[in-house]
Amino acid sequence: MFAMSQKARDGGVAIVYIYLLLSLAACSNSHQAEQKTSFSAQVPALQTIPLELTTTTGNQQLFSDGEEIQFLLSLGDDAYIYMYHLDASDKAVRILPSQHRSTHFFNRGYFLTVPDYDKGYRFYVHAPFGEQTIWIFASDKSIKLDEDLTIEAVKEKIKKSSVQAFGFASFEMRTSQK
Repeated sequence: MFAMSQKARDGGVAIVYIYLLLSLAACSNSHQAEQKTSFSAQVPALQTIPLELTTTTGNQQLFSDGEEIQFLLSLGDDAYIYMYHLDASDKAVRILPSQHRSTHFFNRGYFLTVPDYDKGYRFYVHAPFGEQTIWIFASDKSIKLDEDLTIEAVKEKIKKSSVQAFGFASFEMRTSQK
């Protein structure tokens, strides 16, 4: 057992007391810094733009060489629409916006037909055959996109560029020779 004089004990208590105060202050500052970091890192979540995508044949997912396809899209909110076809060889081609349809902004409740037969063009199934996907992206902001982006890069760029709302949908299908 150790014995301490009254003066040493009082000095030791004072040192322990100061040490405790400094430790509490450091913890408090660390907690405040942690709170500031977590609050500043929070980004408001984007609202979802509701989209529905199908074809004129319903949810048919198997199409043969030479068969015509027309897609139907309905929108739950006003949005700028970006539509892509990812073929069986993973080549992505932008369908909207395009030279055939100059505007890509559509109002809520609008029922979009692609291709629009009034514009004089049609979609027909041809090689390469296999799994294919139509992607639709919607944003509350018009965004300039490079032609050579992957589908994932398109999705991320549109999502990051959106101010308050973003949405996407896809339609998977299989194509084959007759």
